[in-house]
This record gives sequence, C-alpha cells and structure tokens, in this order.
Amino acid sequence: MEWINVKDIPAPKQGKFLFSYHCGVGLGAWGQAYTTINGNSERTHELYFLVLWPMDISENDGEPFQWDERKMMEMGVYWMPLPQSPKQR
Repeated sequence: MEWINVKDIPAPKQGKFLFSYHCGVGLGAWGQAYTTINGNSERTHELYFLVLWPMDISENDGEPFQWDERKMMEMGVYWMPLPQSPKQR
C-alpha cells in the first residue's frame, strides 16, 4: 500500500485509518466532537481524532489530536487504509 497525501484525497470519514506526519505514525478516525457550554457537554462539530504512537507524553498532554480537514493539510498528513485482519482474509 502507498501513503496518500490528504491534499490529493482526504482521509476517510468512515472507519479507522493509519496516518503519518512529521512527528510519527498513528491511528485516526472521523468522529463527533463535544464542547462544554454552560457546564453541559454538547455535540457541536465533527473532526478527525488522531492518536500518535508512540506518544510523547508531553505532547498534547497525551490526548488525541483533534484536527479538521484544513489542519490535516497544513500539517502535511498522509494516510492509508488499515490492512485487513487475519480473520478477514
């Protein structure tokens, strides 16, 4: 499999995928984000959740990155589909 530049083809919004950028490789997925409004957590937007591994614990306080499509392009992200698990072959 080849790495795909998000500038050419956006990362998928269905299912998980591998991603790569200058800090390493990790697992990503599109999902629902929440914002606390007047003490209540409310669904406000969707974006990519990206978990870098191995995670530098000091980076982003160990939390997943939450990036929209524009930020993915700015950061020079590449992606590829996950390989099939042995059960799916």
